[in-house]
Amino acid sequence: VPIASGGKLTGKAGPYGVGILMMQTEASRDVDSPAERFGLVRLTRDVGVQSRIGIIGTAREELAGPGSHTVGFDTTIAPNQNLGANGFWVHSALSDGDADQPALSEVEGESGTAHFGDIHYQDPFWRIKLNHLHVDKRFDPALGFVQQTDLDESYGYIDVRPQPASGPVREFGFKGEMTYQTDTRGELLYQSNYWRAQADFQSGDFILLSWDPQKERLPEDFD
Repeated sequence: VPIASGGKLTGKAGPYGVGILMMQTEASRDVDSPAERFGLVRLTRDVGVQSRIGIIGTAREELAGPGSHTVGFDTTIAPNQNLGANGFWVHSALSDGDADQPALSEVEGESGTAHFGDIHYQDPFWRIKLNHLHVDKRFDPALGFVQQTDLDESYGYIDVRPQPASGPVREFGFKGEMTYQTDTRGELLYQSNYWRAQADFQSGDFILLSWDPQKERLPEDFD
């Protein structure tokens, strides 16, 4: 695909970070690709030492034709070195490129959102994490990669790591971990409940026992 022109600007000014990318391609018969415009804007601001907020906007459009636009917000909150949280919200929509006509997102419902939230805590004894991801069935950013749509996924674990004051064992580990996936209608897709007991010895050897029952629903027949 021939690139007609493009430009990029990235940098940091005090607590602010910026990233801008603009590009235009020419039509290519070899891969049946029309001439397109690409654009991305990313802005961040540091908050304190370890926290940050940011926004992003992307666009990919055929020249005088349909396009896809995405806007998103994300944040990282870390009040101390042990506790942290992350989150984002992103919305994607299609447009037909004609100002006299309503956007495709309004005509065909071709718009969607994705959001994610995570909280985690870690110290020498406790390791705890909880997060949830939601991806609409119609979430489709043209500039980006989405592993799976129509998904609600909850994940979490508690990991306890006692360390004996003496003896051959350097550290014990006891962990319970859960993954639960459904589609956006609440129908089960996948479930896993992982349990682990582990002993790490001063010699570098270890013993690990685990149990991981899983369940998966395959909604469509296949050969």
